[in-house]
Amino acid sequence: MIRVLIAEDELPLLRGIKKMIEGLDPEFSVVKCAKNGREAMEYLEEQQVEVVFTDINMPMADGTEILKYIYETCPSTLAVVISGYRDFSYARKALLYNAKNYLLKPVDREELASLLAQMKEELRQRAGAEKSRILTGILYEGTPCEAGNALFETVYPVYLMAGAFNSNSLEEMTPGNVYWKNHDLKQIVSLVTRQEKGIFCFFGKAMNEQILLLEGLNEPDMAGIAESILSLLPPRISITICYGNAITDISQVQERLGALRAEIREKCMFGVSSVTNTLPERRPFTLAASTESAISFAVKKDDFAELKGILMNVRDQMKLFRVTQTELERILQKLFLMAAVHSAERNEPEENNTFPDIAELLSSAADMDQVFDEFLLYVKDMSMGKSAEEGKNLMREVDEYILAHLDAQITTKMLAARFGLVSPYLSRLFKAYKGLTPSQYIQNIRLNNAKELLTAYPNITSKDIAGMVGYQDPLYFSKIFKKNTGIYPSEYRAVYQEEKEKGKD
Repeated sequence: MIRVLIAEDELPLLRGIKKMIEGLDPEFSVVKCAKNGREAMEYLEEQQVEVVFTDINMPMADGTEILKYIYETCPSTLAVVISGYRDFSYARKALLYNAKNYLLKPVDREELASLLAQMKEELRQRAGAEKSRILTGILYEGTPCEAGNALFETVYPVYLMAGAFNSNSLEEMTPGNVYWKNHDLKQIVSLVTRQEKGIFCFFGKAMNEQILLLEGLNEPDMAGIAESILSLLPPRISITICYGNAITDISQVQERLGALRAEIREKCMFGVSSVTNTLPERRPFTLAASTESAISFAVKKDDFAELKGILMNVRDQMKLFRVTQTELERILQKLFLMAAVHSAERNEPEENNTFPDIAELLSSAADMDQVFDEFLLYVKDMSMGKSAEEGKNLMREVDEYILAHLDAQITTKMLAARFGLVSPYLSRLFKAYKGLTPSQYIQNIRLNNAKELLTAYPNITSKDIAGMVGYQDPLYFSKIFKKNTGIYPSEYRAVYQEEKEKGKD
């Protein structure tokens, strides 16, 4: 409801304007009819309204004084002048105090209808921006907002994830991260819910995750909404959705979203889109002992034809079973462990027996086929084996390439393709060489460079610094920076400047 005050000393005209406003749009409610300027300002001292219609010439205090009072004490209130005078001096005063419009008596019905529509849209956008600001503070800054409950209607939370669950992957350009940049989730949700307002979208904890908060829905069928959203999102990659019950206390949003993310982590099926709330219970997937033995034997024999046949059979079983990502990770850990044991038996240098980053492997893979292809190539690379010296020399080249291209997009997959290795094997060799995976190494250098730029060049924006150190997405840079330092880039710069000023004293 949009609350309206009318200040007009001609009572028949006042009643006529009230009737016209409420008749044109029932969302506007005239809560006060003031017969003079003083009565209007006394009401505004005690009560809040969104819109004020005021005459100019009135007893006790004129419309100009009301406009001045609104301008100085409640600038968010929209003011409209209603006057029988065409004198430009009145219009100029109205403009001076940011009046929304200047209507001549008698008020034209069509002109008023158009003005009401404009003001309603402006107020809607303002309310949305304020709600978005409050939610941003709650989600990203932990800011409590007790006043928020008065602004919000019931909110329904939805958590969405593109691709694999990103537990610790540091890659910026993974399929899941890129997905949300290319698709307008808010527009899709608007089509499903048939409303434009009350849809709030935010990035989740990882860049391949989206938070959706829906407001203003009347006893919605959340299962139907989630399934409809899933059907409209382009199926270039698997999408997992989990929705929650109604939230009436806005301060509980972060806790409830955390629970939804935990459910996605537990139930998401790798390479398969789903709404987790509607998934049936089932027994966990396990590898038969005979299959494990066959894989281990094929790895030891370096029999890749046999190994590929076994792995493709396992892959097909897992697809049919629709395994969760957690189950896939457990199987991959076993497979990589078998390869590591074989590597140790071949007396490879101990420092080379590092374990590949499974989270990074899954986040960079689009489907199950890619995952198993990568593992098979990994075993091949290991069997062909590089001596410790060969490995160090190659990783030295990789290191030099990284340092020369820090301002460009670099991923482990791109490095692997350039240097003729499979991603997990390159990551393994590089970690043995530097103690860090390529992604960790690149991130550390970029963040250190960003810190230097933030402190040395206070006039360069964080957004520009993100691009200078190699991050295409400023928001991703900001999230990574906070994850590693505990504060956002702008806060880091402010703390540095504050300490610098203290040092001068």
